[in-house]
Amino acid sequence: MHQVFNIMEWRKTRTEEEREDIPARVPSSSNPLSESQSQVHVNQESVSSTSRSNTAQNSPVIPDLVAVISPIYQMCCLLVAWLILRAGVSRNTANIVLKALHFITATALELIYVALQSSGFNTARPSASVDVPLDIRTVYSKLELEPDIQRLFCCPTCFKVYPANTTLKKCNYKRTPRAHACDTALWTYRHTKKGRIQIPRCLYTTTTFKSWLQYFLSRPSIDKCLHKTFSTKTQHPVPQERMYDIQDSPFWHTIRPDLNSPYDLVFSVYVDWFNPLGNKQAGKQISCGAIVLYCLNLPLDIRFLPENIFVVGMMPAPHGPTVWTIHHILDHYCNRIMEFDLPGKVIPTSINPDGIRVSARVYPNIADLLASKKFTGFGSPSAKYFCTWCTLPKEDIESLDFDSWDLRNGDTVRAQAQAWKNATTLSEKEKLFKQNGVRWIPQHEIPYFNPVLHVVLGMMHNVLEGHLEFHLRELWGLGRTEKKEKQLLRPCQIQLPRSRRSFYGI
Repeated sequence: MHQVFNIMEWRKTRTEEEREDIPARVPSSSNPLSESQSQVHVNQESVSSTSRSNTAQNSPVIPDLVAVISPIYQMCCLLVAWLILRAGVSRNTANIVLKALHFITATALELIYVALQSSGFNTARPSASVDVPLDIRTVYSKLELEPDIQRLFCCPTCFKVYPANTTLKKCNYKRTPRAHACDTALWTYRHTKKGRIQIPRCLYTTTTFKSWLQYFLSRPSIDKCLHKTFSTKTQHPVPQERMYDIQDSPFWHTIRPDLNSPYDLVFSVYVDWFNPLGNKQAGKQISCGAIVLYCLNLPLDIRFLPENIFVVGMMPAPHGPTVWTIHHILDHYCNRIMEFDLPGKVIPTSINPDGIRVSARVYPNIADLLASKKFTGFGSPSAKYFCTWCTLPKEDIESLDFDSWDLRNGDTVRAQAQAWKNATTLSEKEKLFKQNGVRWIPQHEIPYFNPVLHVVLGMMHNVLEGHLEFHLRELWGLGRTEKKEKQLLRPCQIQLPRSRRSFYGI
């Protein structure tokens, strides 16, 4: 645009100079032109044509208008990307805005071309196609905002992953070598304009850890926070009487020898299942699971922002994996994590564009009670050995004598899980599970993972939604007043809030 404004200013100055050089036109009279008047008129036309010829020869050649205003296209793409990513407009609305911007820029280019041509400038006519995309997916591609999404072909029942070029028609997964196969159909058919085509029945959507780390570390603010945490919490920690964050905990002190660089990252994994249609008792029940990582090296105020978390994958709906089939999902998760175990890989960052060694480890496994049991291989709350940290049997659940609890050991749990995996029959696996309350999961193959110490109960339901307080005060009676005691003598006096009735199965 600066080039266009400079050319217009030059044209204005040039026109004023030409007007000074051209003699004034002789006014016409009612009498016939005399010979001298005709000669003056001919000389004037000659001077004017010569001036126009010199002007055409000396007028600058303007480059392609589309190339001159290409930054405008970039700004249009950024505007629409902001609308859909931050303002929350729908994809259809974003596409309508793109079409409107496409029309506006095309019209503006045509008007600029006409104005320059009428002023005597030599410029190429803008092409009919304008570089403003018509679809938001094209904007993602141009701005490199599209994550590296991978969709894995899997069985809709047991979630076993197959290569895209598999020739199998039905799933061949078996719980044990002597068990029956899953035998679920892997393919379905869709009618298109080109005819009937074969497509997978189920896809597991995931993203690559490397591409997310490149995006994550390319932001200067993240680089600054990582260096600050490494300097204050790892290299030169200040002793504190209270723990304000996990970086002040004894756990962080135990892993400090492995944190030799700001780019030795520590992550926590959170897993949960939810109903995308809403938690309605009378509604359709669909279960969709998410596996999410967040970086513990970041300060607490930005740790859980959407742009700072890594969504490992979305487990396919409509039903979640069972304790027998969840290892198919976790195999892929563990393979991604182990790629960046120490010493790590070289990845470019905002401070080190040529690349620097980056490592990543996942320690705390956080989930609610049911998801935690399934995700870490322990028995459900109704199992004989219901606890993750001790082997207190269910019949002694009311025992509050801490010294009588037999605490679990990570190495022992790993050995028990390996024995369960090596069992060749279902009856043998069931027998081992009843003895130990442990099943094998892929996390047991991660060398630094402790299946006892690294399992943390999520605080969302207990603290943020108030279920723990309600359980203690209303059901156990802690802090009850005399008035409340009298009310409880009447039947059915405890009124559960609507948000907690489904939690307690009422």
